[in-house]
Amino acid sequence: MASTTPLAHSGPATGHGPLLAGTGGDPGTAPADPALVGHKFSRQHEMRRAGLPVPAFFALTAEAYTACVPVPTGFPGAGASAEELTAWARAARDEVRATPLPPGLARQVLAGFDELTGPEGLVAVRGCVAAQPDGSGEDGADDPFAGLSDSYLYVRREALLDRVADCWASAYNPEAVLYRVRRGVDATAVRVAVGVQRMVPGVRSFVMFTSDPRGGADQAVVAAAHGIGEGIVQEKADIDHFFMDRATGAVRAELAVKSVMAGPDPARPDAGPVLLPVPEALGEPPVLSDDEVRAIGELAARAEELFGGPQDIEGTLTADGRIHLVQARPVVRAAAPPEESAPPVPWTNHNLTESFPGVTSTLTYSQARVFYRTGFTDFYRRLGVPEDSLRRNQHHLSRMIGHLDGRVYYRLDAWFALHGQIPGFDLIRPMWQRSLGLTERTEDTAPDRAARRRAWKQVLRATPRLTRAYATQPRRLREFLRWWDDLMARWPSFEDCTADELVARYRTMWAEAEHRWGVTMVASYFALVSLACADALLDRWVPDGAALLPRLMGGGRPNRTLASVRSALALAERAAADPDLRTAVLERPAPEV
Repeated sequence: MASTTPLAHSGPATGHGPLLAGTGGDPGTAPADPALVGHKFSRQHEMRRAGLPVPAFFALTAEAYTACVPVPTGFPGAGASAEELTAWARAARDEVRATPLPPGLARQVLAGFDELTGPEGLVAVRGCVAAQPDGSGEDGADDPFAGLSDSYLYVRREALLDRVADCWASAYNPEAVLYRVRRGVDATAVRVAVGVQRMVPGVRSFVMFTSDPRGGADQAVVAAAHGIGEGIVQEKADIDHFFMDRATGAVRAELAVKSVMAGPDPARPDAGPVLLPVPEALGEPPVLSDDEVRAIGELAARAEELFGGPQDIEGTLTADGRIHLVQARPVVRAAAPPEESAPPVPWTNHNLTESFPGVTSTLTYSQARVFYRTGFTDFYRRLGVPEDSLRRNQHHLSRMIGHLDGRVYYRLDAWFALHGQIPGFDLIRPMWQRSLGLTERTEDTAPDRAARRRAWKQVLRATPRLTRAYATQPRRLREFLRWWDDLMARWPSFEDCTADELVARYRTMWAEAEHRWGVTMVASYFALVSLACADALLDRWVPDGAALLPRLMGGGRPNRTLASVRSALALAERAAADPDLRTAVLERPAPEV
């Protein structure tokens, strides 16, 4: 297993034999093959060969993974439930993580570390799924799915072998397995390359799009923050934005007041990134000067020319002002606008601003988009929508909400198409529209007599299933609340979590919520049906019955929604009663408050 093939090197050769296979005077050919090292490390190698400032690294190839990592057994099959797939994935991940590196390969890896940064140095250890024969794979041009493999920063020599095993094990992270199954990819055929790269002590970091990803305009877009790049890509740091006209080099800046950045813990520099305060003197000046934006633009333009298309470049600046590039991937463009002849797409943010008040970041939007897709998929399944119908409507499930100028909107044609699968939806559609604040659209979309007849037929056919769902809903809701309460009891605070712990909690939450959250939506469905029936009866029996309905909805047992509203009111009253606190809430930046 300690042959010359498992490791590929991109950096100066100093004579470690098998570790530096294929280097010589040239950095080597093996790191350029995405099928061996994945697109991430292949691109880094190509940039180094082209003279771009990429920190030196070596990679354990996909062949090393194949030679060392056993193929987990007992795969439940692509048709298994999310619970079964998640349980299998976790067991497989633990099995891989417990597999030690063979002694010969371990010696090569440690020797490579020593050559790269010295025994006392620090490295970044990143996983990347090796490309398939057709070129598809993590950080690929057509289907990037970046971030499914794990990465670790500030890794010391004594932790290196464990972090390599962790990156290998991330091949079986539950969300990665579920993703592959849903894309029709063999979940057990994955191979993970692992890059070990010299850690650059960056003090400022950036992400540059060489072409505006929102529509392809010929301007470069740069997001920059103090500290390391994780603060930008995870949107935890305060970020400045710069827009550079590529024809003239003119730079326009949109600046933030910087109070938070990401970086190593001064007390434990090898424990991973933490959030740190930005020094007061750096809070208001721009993170980058115009000349630095242009210098980054020149390097990014060279990467764009090298790879033949717009690039998403990540990099950092050290204290001496030197620029280092640590990643490049193709820009995933926004969809082209529809032709003028296409019908207009209806959007609204009625009844949505309570969930997304103020300006919504792109990261928050991307997470919300996943939540709507997975949560409503579970909801539709619970109401009996067939799987083939869900597959046909994947495009609608992926675009239930949109993002424009920092605001989130419902895309109504997707909602109408998806909710139209629910038994009897046309009967409750007017009430549903009013619940969204769509009173101006009610007359245009009210169902005609034929639609109502079809809806009643759907309800009659679905009555046994709906009756069963209604009868079991209280129990299922109690189970959901027990799960949620247990989760919150196990995670009372996030303040002292390391970055790795936060990532693990995030993944656990998504893996479980994906097949649980539909319970809450089923409760809303039955509540809406009850309201629609009450509204129809009041309208029939009582003059101006619609106006009477809200007054009849008072009372009832206390519930968590009402408790949260009362708690928010009490908090607001408490803040208003303290003049200093009231001034702080109204005038000072949120992180300080």
